[in-house]
Amino acid sequence: MNIDSIKNFLKDIDRFLFVGVIILAFFGLAVIYSTSFGTDKIVNFQKQVVFSAIGIALMIGAALVDYRTLKTYSGILYVIAVLILGLTLIVSYEIRGAYSWLNLGGFSIEPSEFVKLILVIILAKFFSTRNTGELRYVLLSAVYAGVLIGLVFLQPDIGMAAVFFAIWILMLFVSGAKFKHLAAIVVFTFVFSAGSWNFVLKDYQKARIWVFLNPAQDPLGRGYNVIQAKIAVGSGGLLGKGFARGTQSQLNFLPEKYSDFIFAALAEEFGFLGIGLLFLIFLFIFSRIFSVIKKVNDAFGKMLIFGIGVMIFSGFFINIAANISLLPVTGLTLPLISYGGSSLLATLLSLGIIQSVIIRNKQSYKIKQNIIDE
Repeated sequence: MNIDSIKNFLKDIDRFLFVGVIILAFFGLAVIYSTSFGTDKIVNFQKQVVFSAIGIALMIGAALVDYRTLKTYSGILYVIAVLILGLTLIVSYEIRGAYSWLNLGGFSIEPSEFVKLILVIILAKFFSTRNTGELRYVLLSAVYAGVLIGLVFLQPDIGMAAVFFAIWILMLFVSGAKFKHLAAIVVFTFVFSAGSWNFVLKDYQKARIWVFLNPAQDPLGRGYNVIQAKIAVGSGGLLGKGFARGTQSQLNFLPEKYSDFIFAALAEEFGFLGIGLLFLIFLFIFSRIFSVIKKVNDAFGKMLIFGIGVMIFSGFFINIAANISLLPVTGLTLPLISYGGSSLLATLLSLGIIQSVIIRNKQSYKIKQNIIDE
């Protein structure tokens, strides 16, 4: 691809979405720097800067590649996803009770962050070429998604499994599945969840749920994280305590302040106004993602954008809900904000694919217009 082609591609990019994503990534860097300022954890900020640079390059690179290529290689991607999740169960190491990480050349990688994108690609192809009004295709999609959900659940990473499930059920919904089929899935999920309490969930997972319902029952143990997060959020007030002045985060009362509980750290230091700004930027990004769907003519492209939007929104919702004790703590990062290379790279790569869909559809429209003009 020559320079002129690259210029033409970048001219068709959704600049508003691109700028919004860059602003949000810098917002995340600012919070990570603030919470690690003056400590040896400043290395987290330095690493995140490198991850951000690589991620932005990936986003631009993905925008330059025709997204329809993913449809061609979706089967291979699915096999890779199954193999890498299977490998993770065998050779991964434990972090906070879950075996979700692989060590590659000194770098820790969480494969499920990238596999959820593969799930979106698989389902986008499937739902764009099948009539999901038929039960057999609903069941077949459940098999495709269920294998990946099951492998993630076995790690066990219930939070990530919940994101995988949300991607599947919402993409199934917009693909035109019948209400009775969706209702049956909801009933089955409820029954399975109830039965898993006795037969699937481990003791520490049950304790996490009990603590969610009543953190005060173990304030210095499993309830400690939730209590400290709520204190941090509540103490921020309107304007916050100021840059690098959050007592909960700076004095290390708030655990995982760079990743799982970065929202609480942000709320403490930047206050309600900081939270409001964060929400506005996310709202702008989600509005750009979901509003562009109606302008896309390709069914695969539509499903791809919707699935990626659901993927990012699920992480956003679950992380913040856990920080303010509306959901149990699951260990999910806040997209584009939390420290973590796997999450950041996967998210930026996904956003680059959305840009690819936008670019190709704009170019397709221009070609049609030229033909009409001639």
